Amino acid sequence: MPTSYDVVIIGSGQAGNPLATAFAEAGRTVALIEENHLGGSCINYGCSPTKALLAAAERAHQLRTADEYGIRSTEPEVDFPAVIARKDAIVQRSRKGVRANLTEEHQGITVLHGHAAFSAPAPCRCS
Repeated sequence: MPTSYDVVIIGSGQAGNPLATAFAEAGRTVALIEENHLGGSCINYGCSPTKALLAAAERAHQLRTADEYGIRSTEPEVDFPAVIARKDAIVQRSRKGVRANLTEEHQGITVLHGHAAFSAPAPCRCS
């Protein structure tokens, strides 16, 4: 693992991941530092888990209202632990996909887990 990098990115979210891969593809060494789970808010507690839960709710609603379309159905029995397990599996697959994209599919990216903050401006390498 290098002790210095061309680029340091804090956060593995919607901006950090594509930025890391773009720099790596340009031949730069990249350290991507993530305090929590890879993928940022969308994958971990925003878009993906919300859409997974909404999909289950939509299916239950369709069954509940099927009679309106001439389809006889029974009241669905929602297995909430199974709904949550499906959501968790989707999130886990997404995290693994992000990790593979960053570390297996792109040379030059090192993923570090921990808290990071910039404490001073970057030095100017201007001529």
